[in-house]
Amino acid sequence: MVDGYFIYDKNSVITSHSFLKQKHIILNSFKKLIKDTASNMINKEISSEAIIDFFIDYLNIIKDVASSYQYSLNNSAYEEFLSSLSNLDNELTNYFTDDIVKNFFRIHLDMVYDRINLMDFDSLPTLNKIKSVFPNYYTISLSLKSVIERVYNINLSNTEILFLTIFTIYLYERPSL
Repeated sequence: MVDGYFIYDKNSVITSHSFLKQKHIILNSFKKLIKDTASNMINKEISSEAIIDFFIDYLNIIKDVASSYQYSLNNSAYEEFLSSLSNLDNELTNYFTDDIVKNFFRIHLDMVYDRINLMDFDSLPTLNKIKSVFPNYYTISLSLKSVIERVYNINLSNTEILFLTIFTIYLYERPSL
């Protein structure tokens, strides 16, 4: 740094501003996923196909930034999460062998603290509706929730549980890749 300015050579990349922009894009995409799901569930019966479509939009945003994403949380916590997950359910664990799912979820978990106060509406009615329409996926999401809360020492909000249910629906019902 010279006189308050950063000096870069031709091979350097300015990351701080672009990283904040990336996080902002990811957070907005997360909000859109939750709000789209909520508005569709309240207005009509929602299908797993519609939920998957909403989820894929969020997944694609994260896939776009994955190669340049700067993690806040260390890798050992994510490895502990994956290890704890393997004690739960074989089928669920198998989904996490997919690099896209694994990388996506690592970034999603890395931003868990960024999302704590993100949503400005009560997601409980949507969570209750998704729980009644997809009870099996809701149960699986509670298993994921307990592992995340233990590994990251955090209490997840209703919005995060709603997300985990959406994520579980995607994992189990997505069309073959």
